[in-house]
Formats: sequence, structure tokens, C-alpha cells
Amino acid sequence: MAATGTEAKILDALLGYLAGLTFAPPLPVAQPGVAFAPQTGKAYLEASFYPNTAGLDGLPFDSDRTHAGLFVLTVVWPTGQGLLKPLDVAAQVRRAFAAGTRLWRDDLVVCVDEVPQVDAPVDEAPWVRVAVTVRWRVGVPADA
Repeated sequence: MAATGTEAKILDALLGYLAGLTFAPPLPVAQPGVAFAPQTGKAYLEASFYPNTAGLDGLPFDSDRTHAGLFVLTVVWPTGQGLLKPLDVAAQVRRAFAAGTRLWRDDLVVCVDEVPQVDAPVDEAPWVRVAVTVRWRVGVPADA
């Protein structure tokens, strides 16, 4: 099914781009809203999508809109293996969504204008979690 709504197109663009990336080591991706059963002792990447604002750029009756939000990619790593490997993967994710990244989907361009933020590792057995927050924005023409 093709994405038709603005937020659906944005998520489709982000997930499509993510699907084309490779990380070392290769990691399965838990997508938002899709059943996923992590394997014990096997690292994976968890994607979360948070559209959090849409505003008018000018007069309300005929204005373009700007949508903005967060795409959080969490490196989930087995505990007891230290922090270096999950932090290395988090750095790979940060580089993959570098400031200046542009993702096209139909009539929308998803813009990453800031360096993604790598959060502090959270060690909660049986997993260490390192979130990478990607801030995105999309301009939508008034007639779209």
C-alpha cells in the first residue's frame, strides 16, 4: 500500500533510506508498528518515529506548512560486552543521517539539518541501549 498522508510519506522515506544502509556488524531493524522478536544475545536496531509539530509558514488560509519531528534509532546490544561496540554502531548511524541529508518521497523532501544526537548508553539487562536522535523537517506546499 502506497503512503498518501504527509506523515506516512515521511516515515516511508526514512525507513526506505534506513533499509538501504549497511552497518558493521549488519543488524536487523525493528520497525515501528511491525512485530519483531529479538533473538537472545543478538544485537539489533530499533526505529521509532515521532512527528511532533506542523506549523503554517505564513497566512493561515493559503500558507505552506512545515512538519518536524524525530526519528530515533536505538542500538540495542547484549549486556556484558562493554559499550565500545554499541557506541561504534551509534556513530555509524549518526554518520548515515548526517546534517545535510535529503530524502525524497513523491512530492516531499525530508531534510536532516542538524547533527544527530547520540545519547548516553542505558544498561538495563539483558540489553544496553544507545539512542541516536535524528531531527527532521519537511516543507509542504499549500496546495499539497
